[in-house]
Amino acid sequence: MPTPIHSDVVVVGAGPAGSALAYFLAAAGRSVRLLDKAAFPRDKTCGDGLSPRALRVLKQIGALDDVLAAGFRITQLKLFAPDGGWFASPIPAQDGLADFAVVLPRFQSDDLIRRRALAAGAAFHHVGVSDVVRDAAGRVAGVRAGADEFRAPVT
Repeated sequence: MPTPIHSDVVVVGAGPAGSALAYFLAAAGRSVRLLDKAAFPRDKTCGDGLSPRALRVLKQIGALDDVLAAGFRITQLKLFAPDGGWFASPIPAQDGLADFAVVLPRFQSDDLIRRRALAAGAAFHHVGVSDVVRDAAGRVAGVRAGADEFRAPVT
């Protein structure tokens, strides 16, 4: 039986949402284990567009300057229909958000966000999760990943 690795929080999945969550929790002083089955940097086939709302979060975690330097700004979207029709729409500034979006391959953006989580104190583990660990009352208490068991009150 493996010795459990304890932390305050275990986050499974180091994509943008998981890594941003790990950043905010680690920055707030929580011990965080961030797990992903993929080695980073890794590529994904979708999600290269970063909306103005996403840019706001990237600014909060200190990654916006890097994203702007590596990405391509767009100020409008063009949508194409299967029949060849299309229309364009500007990206409006609203609610204090930018009036542009950024296109940046997930290969770069996901790793940028993950590295911000690590800089805030989260620990990254390249492991595939195989099962949920439950306590005596049946509540989720962590996960099994490879030969390790990651335990946390919040998983």
